[in-house]
Amino acid sequence: MVDNRWVCVTAAETQIGFRIAETLLIHIDFCAKINRVVALTTHPDSDRVKFLGRCGAAVVPHRRRYEYEILRALQMGGCDTICLVPPANGERFHILLDIVSAAKLLGIPNICFISSVGCDVADPHWQPGLRLFFDMERYLLNTMRDPDSPLRYSPVVIRPGFYTDNVSAQFNAGQDTGQDNTATMFLPIDDHDRFAPMALTDLALLAAHILTGHGQHGFDDRHHGQLIICTGPVLVTGRELATAASAAFGIQIDFKSASHRVSRSNWARVSQGFHYDPNCLLELLTLVSEGKITFTSTIAFHDITGYKPHSPQDFFNAAAEAARRQHEPSPQPNLQLLN
Repeated sequence: MVDNRWVCVTAAETQIGFRIAETLLIHIDFCAKINRVVALTTHPDSDRVKFLGRCGAAVVPHRRRYEYEILRALQMGGCDTICLVPPANGERFHILLDIVSAAKLLGIPNICFISSVGCDVADPHWQPGLRLFFDMERYLLNTMRDPDSPLRYSPVVIRPGFYTDNVSAQFNAGQDTGQDNTATMFLPIDDHDRFAPMALTDLALLAAHILTGHGQHGFDDRHHGQLIICTGPVLVTGRELATAASAAFGIQIDFKSASHRVSRSNWARVSQGFHYDPNCLLELLTLVSEGKITFTSTIAFHDITGYKPHSPQDFFNAAAEAARRQHEPSPQPNLQLLN
């Protein structure tokens, strides 16, 4: 009989950490495979973390650069699996060092690291935030060279693409004052630039499948050691995104190519509640403008989950329905799984 997982999700206050922890706790395919979810966070009073606590997560606060607090949280939680979500601040590499050190001391074999698409082609000077993800990947995967490390088999790295959720944040923040039926989607890309945004719920579904898998050395033998690149299923321009959003929300949404200053300002208006780094989003869209991430990558997602990732139109339709419900503790598009 396979034992259920004891999973720690770091940076549970971020939109990524929250969605993954929430999926493990409430999704019918995963909640029965989980004994406990430990939500490790530096913001225990955030609405998202409180919601996870009400769903049954063990919320464990910790301070930055206090390795013993992370070690104690993993030990007390009985964790055998870690979903390493980098925090939305400059402490990303430090928490990686602390988590890997604690995993070695406690003999935890399973780490799934949420990285970013394009980190391998990011320029250290122009996209330093994204390039840091690549350095973090290298450090984690290097543990597989140590024959005495409990991590020598199981590290998994997921490189998700740009989230359609963040596009919604742009046109919500940029909505025209006093005009309820119009909005503007500001993105720092040109009319001809194309990229493949993905739904954050798809990342959560993919991560949940990996975190609850079992194999001889920890994670499912089909998953461990994998570097998984995951994007949305279609390449779109900014104008095509705006058209899809207009059709879903029933309002006129226009696309405008914006400067980094305008886009950063719009994301800054909503980033506090979402806990993400606007600079990394801008760096990712810089790669779009440079043509470095003009591709789709969905085969691994389909092979692991058995479903197809959602298109921007699927996402916006579900987001519009969620917006009509309004009063959820943390509104989430109710995306139907696509066979």
